[in-house]
Amino acid sequence: RIQEALDWADVTAVGPGLGRKAGAAHILDMILQSFHRPLVIDADGINLMAEKKVELREHEGPVILTPHVGEYARLTGLGIPEILQDVPGCAVRYAQTHDCICVLKDAPTAIGDSEGGCWINTTGNNGMSTGGSGDVLTGMIAGLLGQKADPLSAALLGVWLHGKAGDLAAEEEGTYGLMARHLIEYLPKAMKDTKE
Repeated sequence: RIQEALDWADVTAVGPGLGRKAGAAHILDMILQSFHRPLVIDADGINLMAEKKVELREHEGPVILTPHVGEYARLTGLGIPEILQDVPGCAVRYAQTHDCICVLKDAPTAIGDSEGGCWINTTGNNGMSTGGSGDVLTGMIAGLLGQKADPLSAALLGVWLHGKAGDLAAEEEGTYGLMARHLIEYLPKAMKDTKE
């Protein structure tokens, strides 16, 4: 069934809710070997990559990786303090080394690409560091890819809209009460504000 879904899909997101058991590792391997269209990897997808020492360069097709600092540390073996000293540089180095787009989630989030480009996001707040927030971002980027946005545009716009929705939610809900579901609820307003 997974292979049938991959054959049908224009884009795949893997990681959120996947878990880290043997079956999950098999699913990730299957996706990396047989899916050659845009791919977003987050959460347990990243953790499995770290455990299995997966080489992204062997994958055919565009990849967007969306680690938070802890996941990035597991993936690279770098210490968190070292990463926090240069979040933009870490995003770019990983992207160049592994021929992908790296969205390194922090405050602020940095996006690096394989050409050495780096973008720092200007939206978002500390209330967004809550469970499920990254899963929402993964879905947003995948949704933009599914609408035929090129991978870099999908990553940049997805991160910006995610943060904008978080800022709008914080205005109404406060940063302490911010939940992942609020990001989804405020996304239409964020998109409308962007058009204006």
